Order: sequence, then structure tokens, then C-alpha cells
Amino acid sequence: MLFEFETSPSFNFLKSFSEKLNLPVGNNYLVIPNYLGKGYIKQITLSNNLKLIIHNYTLIEDLIIKRLAPNKRHDLINIVFSCNDSTTNKPISAKEQQSLPPNRYAIQVASSDLDLEVLFPAKMQTSYVVLGIKANDLKKLLLIEAPNKVIENILENRNSFLFHEEMTVEIFQILKDITEGTTIPSLEDFFYRVKIQQLLYSLFKKLILRKDYQQFNLYNSDVEKIYAIRHQLQIDISNPPNLQKLSIKFGISETKMKVAFRQIFGDSIYNLFQKLRMERAAELIREKKFSIAEIGYELGFSNLSHFARLFKKYHGITPKKYSLL
Repeated sequence: MLFEFETSPSFNFLKSFSEKLNLPVGNNYLVIPNYLGKGYIKQITLSNNLKLIIHNYTLIEDLIIKRLAPNKRHDLINIVFSCNDSTTNKPISAKEQQSLPPNRYAIQVASSDLDLEVLFPAKMQTSYVVLGIKANDLKKLLLIEAPNKVIENILENRNSFLFHEEMTVEIFQILKDITEGTTIPSLEDFFYRVKIQQLLYSLFKKLILRKDYQQFNLYNSDVEKIYAIRHQLQIDISNPPNLQKLSIKFGISETKMKVAFRQIFGDSIYNLFQKLRMERAAELIREKKFSIAEIGYELGFSNLSHFARLFKKYHGITPKKYSLL
């Protein structure tokens, strides 16, 4: 099932989605019928410049939601909190990692003039939250006197941008409060305003730590290629990336590839590869099907001491201690 829409500040996602599927909406709340799955979609409109869409469901068939860039750029910023990134590494402790659900989560902050596509796999519990806020309102809310170039790019909203961040337990818990929590009706708007501010604080305290690299205008073709490169890293986790080969395979210059990758993900291709590698190592250790040595060799390490040192660098403890958690 595919749902496409063109974004605009006045666009009503819930109304458009319900009309496409011929489903009723009551009090900005849509119940997923049994023949499609179970769960709900809820829209919270706190003002014309601040909206929240909550997706919380399990579907019988795949759903693809595709946001198309409008012909005319506008200043609405979309922040997407998604559970559809299967190998996102999380910069948290090993113990905290075990408290996250098995499906990895990710965050995207994007300008209005880039296409975004999200797959909701069938038979998978989905908690997906989209926050729409105008750049000037976000600037007034954050009140950052000397933002780095990343945050300046978001707040000034002059260039096309997309920033991909990793989920943390802190943000995951806030999202859980939003999707599963109960509210007193007379305080509902206040509840969501508080949760939105908590989300923004937790997100921007990550973005503010990004290195102050110059920001460049992104295009849809750039974003598609960079995500394809990231996917290539994920499926070939045992072999260090060859930048020249990646550049040729995906039809992008090596310089542009490195700059755009760092701009979107906040790190180099090789560093992200190592993070993905160490996250996969942690997953394999948790499965308890293989020995530490077998996992190290499987991930391409011929020197197990090097594997242990790298694992400790990313997770704070050795593979052996991690296996005992």
C-alpha cells in the first residue's frame, strides 16, 4: 500500500489519509480497522505552526508513506522519529542497549523541499512520530545564542538539509510516553507541549555536539545515493569500505560523497562503518549462538585483540563482559 502526499503548512495528513482509505476520523483520531491491522493514527494540532502526528499500529500488509517536496519551498521543518532503521547504532551503554526493543530506531530532521519515504513493514509493531514546526517558532523555542553550523542551517532554513541521528533510550522513553501514555483531557495540549519540548531538548543536545563543518545544499539525488551507500555498509559489514569503489558504484564523486555523508550522519563513512560493525557484534553476542572468537572472525577481524579493543571503545566493556550481562 502506497500513500503519497505533497507537504505544506496547511496540509492535514489525517484527513487526507482517511479519505484515501475511506476510513472515519473522530476527534483527530483514526482507528485502524481489523482488515488492515490494529492500532491508531492521531493528529495533535497545537497551533498552525506546531503539529504532531502519532502512528502506533501493526499492519497486515506493507505501507509506504512518501512525502513529496512541494513546488514552492516553505519554512516548515519535519522531525521524524522512526522505528524503521534496522541497524542504527546507539551511542549508549551496553546495559541501556538491552532495554531498547529489537527493532532499531532513528531520527531525521529535514527541510520541506526534500522527498522522504518511510516503509512500515507488515506484521511489525510501529511507533512513528512526526513533528512539524516552523523554523522561526523553533528558533524562539530553543533560544540558542551561538548555534553551530548544523543548528544554524536548521533554524535559518536557507539550504535544503537532512540530518540523521541515532535514537537514545531517553528519546525512546519520551516517545513511549507520547504513544502509550494517558492524559487528562483538560491538560492534553499541555502534556503534548511538554513532551515536544523534551524531544527537542534531547535531540538538539545531540545536534549541538556535531562538529562545525560547513553546510552545503542537498538534493534528492544526493540523499538517495548517500542512503544507498549507508545500506551498502550495512549489508557488507565484514569488509572495510573502499571509497573509490563506492563512488563509482553509486555515481557520485568521492569528495561529494564524503562531504554529504558527514553532513547527513555527522560522521565519516569509515567511522560509521565501525559503529555498525560494533553494533552487529553486540547483537551477535546477545544472541549467544557463537563464541566471541567466531563473531570477531565473522566480522572480518583477523586480530581478536584488536576486535576486543574496538568493542570496548564503542560499548565501554569488553566482549567477554558484555556476554555476561
